[in-house]
Amino acid sequence: MNPLQCADEFFNLDRNISKNSFLTKFDGRVKILATFLGILTAVTLNNWILTIPFTIGCLILAIFSRVKIKQYFFRMVYPIIFATFISVVQLFVFGNTIHYTIEFNFITLNIFNEGIVFGTLLFFKIIAAVSLLNLLTLTTPMIGILEALVMLKVPKILVTITALMLRYVFLFIEEGTAIYRAQCSRGAYSSTQSYISKMRNYSLMAVALIEASLRKSSKTYQAMVSRGHNEDSVLFQSKKVKLPDIVAGFFIVTFFITIFIVDKLLEV
Repeated sequence: MNPLQCADEFFNLDRNISKNSFLTKFDGRVKILATFLGILTAVTLNNWILTIPFTIGCLILAIFSRVKIKQYFFRMVYPIIFATFISVVQLFVFGNTIHYTIEFNFITLNIFNEGIVFGTLLFFKIIAAVSLLNLLTLTTPMIGILEALVMLKVPKILVTITALMLRYVFLFIEEGTAIYRAQCSRGAYSSTQSYISKMRNYSLMAVALIEASLRKSSKTYQAMVSRGHNEDSVLFQSKKVKLPDIVAGFFIVTFFITIFIVDKLLEV
């Protein structure tokens, strides 16, 4: 996979979104609020079993939303690896009650009961939170996310910068690819080059890329100013939330509150 394909895979969210699915048509503001409320609920739970409905529910919704399941699981790989690493570390550093002792030549590692419980809970919390974000990005066009952020009163300058970053990241990678290919055609990274020479060529590529990026950003800024763009410019037209979206949002919030209450009751 070349760099342009990688960029398209990670940043071009709209390509993998089914335009006719019910979740895609769902109001972006409600989805964003529901997602962050779900994440807040998931990370505050003390029973790992109650985090499973979040993960399974997101997978079911992704299937019904016609999301490419391969793409869905692909985005879950690195979070799962990260969650596994963090959880395994907890086994050896968290707690006081020793469950098992691993002895090497000069090293003794203790696995604690509290670490097992906390590590398991932490793993499922991370997976639940990532599943919610994964579902949001795979069922919401980027333009919908930016529109929702504006309507949720996020500072316009932040939304504008985000939109520009997503717009020009492809040009950034395309420019870097062109420079890299030009250097390769001149043997900059051939097997005859020493490690120091290759590092020098990579540095030159980085400098040229930064210089080209600054030049293009300056031209973009001048073009926007010449067209009258400023911090008061209207990015999106405000619109009302539809009644079905409000009702669905109410049931989603009710579900999160119910999970939270059940978790607290299980602690008693």
